[in-house]
Amino acid sequence: MMTKQIIGNAGEYFIAYILSKEGFIVTVTLGRTIYYDLIVINPKNKTIKIQVKTTQHPNINEFVVSKKTENFIEDDLFYAFVRLKEINNLPDFWILPSKIVADIVKKTYENWLKTPAKNGGEHKETPLRTFCIKSKFLPSGWEETLKRYKSNLEILKEF
Repeated sequence: MMTKQIIGNAGEYFIAYILSKEGFIVTVTLGRTIYYDLIVINPKNKTIKIQVKTTQHPNINEFVVSKKTENFIEDDLFYAFVRLKEINNLPDFWILPSKIVADIVKKTYENWLKTPAKNGGEHKETPLRTFCIKSKFLPSGWEETLKRYKSNLEILKEF
């Protein structure tokens, strides 16, 4: 059985592999830092921090993040969202700047709070948030924005 830790490690090592293959220098922090999983030096010799979120469900469109994601914005911080697939297929992945992730997480959560819960009542405040690939709560034009970041390493090369 795959634990959350093993699934998370798989995503981190996958992103480290992809970036290493493209000429980045990558260090996996192995849980030694609170806010990021990878420390990366891009081909321009700039340091980048990456927080990796992984799911093992190939049809899941949401990734769990914490409330701190809404306000933790740094120019050199990026999020990698990895959706694992069957062993013979490469995972889907998106790499986005922390500002975009924070905005989407905040908007999605605010809209979720405004909708009725399954029992018809109000949703309760929670420290968990979701980053959504697809959701009725996302702003118009989001799908086009997301396409730019899917499997695209240029954002990190140009940083």
